[in-house]
Amino acid sequence: MTRRKRRHAPYTTDDSRRRFPPPEAQPQPRIHPSDLIDDREAAQQREIEKLLQENRSLAGAHVSLNQELSAVQHELRLLSSTAATVKTERDAEVREVYDEARKKESDVRILDELRVELARVRSDIQNLVDDRKELTAKLQNMEKDLVKVGSELQQFPVIKAEIESMHKEVQRGR
Repeated sequence: MTRRKRRHAPYTTDDSRRRFPPPEAQPQPRIHPSDLIDDREAAQQREIEKLLQENRSLAGAHVSLNQELSAVQHELRLLSSTAATVKTERDAEVREVYDEARKKESDVRILDELRVELARVRSDIQNLVDDRKELTAKLQNMEKDLVKVGSELQQFPVIKAEIESMHKEVQRGR
């Protein structure tokens, strides 16, 4: 028994040991069951208040997120509309550039055809110039021949007169 008494001795004179009695030795306050229920209800009420507060916070966040979503969707619609407008304008510009390029290609083809035609006309002109030179040379020869014939024609009345005088002589001689 002595051992038991030592073990449960509430106070000792030695400073190295505890000065307070162990928890088992301290008297526990007596808790009434209704106090426990009230504590549970209070804890549950605090938990409900905390959940309600979180719910309000989440509802506010939900509302603000919905507003942000609406704003972003509106902005997305605006951007989509702007993109469609820009695409339409760009397509129109591309069509214009394409039409201009086709027109310029057509103009280049026409110019190439004109160059070919111009070369042909120059060749024809050169042929005509050569023909003219040839005809001019022939004309000069003809003019020379005409001058000779002209001078001979001037002698024609004299020759005719001689021929007639010879005819007359031939007639006399018969």
